[in-house]
Amino acid sequence: MNILRNTCFYTLFFLVSCGDSSEVANEVLNTEKNKVVDTIAKKPLSVSDKLMIELAVFPKTVSANSSLMDTLFWPIRSTVNDGFALFCKFNTGNKSFVYDRNQEGELTQINAFKAGFLFKDTVNIEYPNIMLRFTEDYGVNETYYYNCWFSYNAKLSKYTFNNCFSINLEDKNKDYMRDAYISETASSEIIDETNKEVLRLLKENNYLN
Repeated sequence: MNILRNTCFYTLFFLVSCGDSSEVANEVLNTEKNKVVDTIAKKPLSVSDKLMIELAVFPKTVSANSSLMDTLFWPIRSTVNDGFALFCKFNTGNKSFVYDRNQEGELTQINAFKAGFLFKDTVNIEYPNIMLRFTEDYGVNETYYYNCWFSYNAKLSKYTFNNCFSINLEDKNKDYMRDAYISETASSEIIDETNKEVLRLLKENNYLN
């Protein structure tokens, strides 16, 4: 890049010193600019860049009223190119999407969640369980975070709710956060009731698609 800039500078200096017209100088500038653009264009794209281009960069399913701040890809198949969970961070909140590549080689969206993507299990390479974090503002002073496992349903060809792993409660002023529920220490009756209530809440709030 510095070589191109230096070449452009000395070429312009020579032209101006010889009294050539500004049209010649502009032509040299455009030529050097094109060289720089061509150099950048030849830079190899990352896998995530290619996938975003394939998704038309900002498709309607990924867009939001505010700008997209960051993205993160998590493979759900043997390679991220075959299928992935896409975590999108917006100014107004988090969204996560799951894409799978069909037999025709096309990416299809199989899930959309109003949630943040936390992690996936490491037991299965193909369609592992994934954990999502849903946020609910409760009243004016508290926020609940529902950390839920989703499993791939082969019959429906999509991820479906498995269970609520835990629930965190946070003060709106962020003075504290505590566990309101942990499945590992709860009785089977409480686990069943909590799973039913959380799933109902997620559906009613349109957190699942």
